[in-house]
Amino acid sequence: CEQLVAVSIILAQYQEVVVHSGSMGEMVDPATGATIHLLPGQELLDVYTAQPVPILGAALDAEDDVYVPLAGTMDSPEGSRMPIAIGAPYIDPLTERVRQVVGASLESATNEVRPTSQPCWNRRPRRPLPAVLAEVLEQEIIARKSTRRRQHGFEEDSLKGILGLGSLLLSDEEELDGNGLDAHMH
Repeated sequence: CEQLVAVSIILAQYQEVVVHSGSMGEMVDPATGATIHLLPGQELLDVYTAQPVPILGAALDAEDDVYVPLAGTMDSPEGSRMPIAIGAPYIDPLTERVRQVVGASLESATNEVRPTSQPCWNRRPRRPLPAVLAEVLEQEIIARKSTRRRQHGFEEDSLKGILGLGSLLLSDEEELDGNGLDAHMH
């Protein structure tokens, strides 16, 4: 469930980026005071270490209603500060294990950017599905696709009927009797 929420958030951010020509929002550069677009991969200076760090995304700060770039530094497994970057190793504070960065998030209490990793609770090797269950799932997929095609056909036919009725109502050539309306509805 948490993974689905995370994927939904990432998809929504991606759609925002596409809509806004690659920009994930705007922010005021503290050094220059100029408004700059937040672009994925663009480097900023980390406010704590002054190191250049890549922007991984943007989060809307609900309190101030401004976009905050998801860029910052983290502790490396060796103990030094390094930029938060996709694929970089870091020590997960909850499990104290070395993990790989898959993204970043904004901690609302402190307004700090933290690395995120994929949850590890589902690491057991999965057994293959029993053949009967695989067949049932395959039949379910086929049935859903068939239902979708029928629904799409019904919607297309309904749309044609509505368009035909609209053209009938707009034209003065035919009278609005029961026969004219029925002919356009089927």
